[in-house]
Amino acid sequence: MLFWHSDVTLSGCMDAIDMGSAPIIQSGLLVFLSMYAFAPAMQVRGVFLNRTETYYMPGENSNISITQQTADRLAIADTLYLHSRGLDRLDAVALRDAYWPESEVDYGSYKGNAHVFAELVIGALSQQYELTRHSLSNTLIELSGSSALCESCVHAGHLLPGAKEELLFYGRYLDKMEKRSNQWKILHRQVVVDWIKRHPVVDERNSEAFDALAKGTRRDSDPLYSFLRSGET
Repeated sequence: MLFWHSDVTLSGCMDAIDMGSAPIIQSGLLVFLSMYAFAPAMQVRGVFLNRTETYYMPGENSNISITQQTADRLAIADTLYLHSRGLDRLDAVALRDAYWPESEVDYGSYKGNAHVFAELVIGALSQQYELTRHSLSNTLIELSGSSALCESCVHAGHLLPGAKEELLFYGRYLDKMEKRSNQWKILHRQVVVDWIKRHPVVDERNSEAFDALAKGTRRDSDPLYSFLRSGET
């Protein structure tokens, strides 16, 4: 949550809104200002209503601007999503790009160098499953300069060969991230399992309703790669 303390007067804030036509907004704004005007927290600088304000981000390192923190968070998220793409498309290049050369992972049955893992996991996934889909959510990031600690929930579907059964994995990724030369990559990943379930599947991909849709596959045959190439100049 973002708090601020401002030298702008209450009447100045009121002028920014047509308060006569919005009594509910007026009441809410008064409550909001009274609640947060004196919130104890660390300060960073920002702009609100084209005026300089002092913003508060509790629990954050306030030595950098909100703009830089936002850029770092987005870059970290892109790296995490790139890793999921690498797994699902069996794209070893994407997987390696998510890790620094000396990075390590703890995937339970494999603990060691992440670049070696990238090659091993591609072979394992291609042999054991027809398709996979790794989705991330509830990602929380604790920034500290050029380092970050991230917790992400992962919901991973694994379609078994023949598409008659699916294995669902519910767990979390605990990632230590590091920024070098303005680029964020994973330095260490630990996988935590919360629960796993298996259930039968009725495959509808080639049914009349969905037959005309493009089908997800792996490697270069997936529609993603021709789509990406179409944007190259």
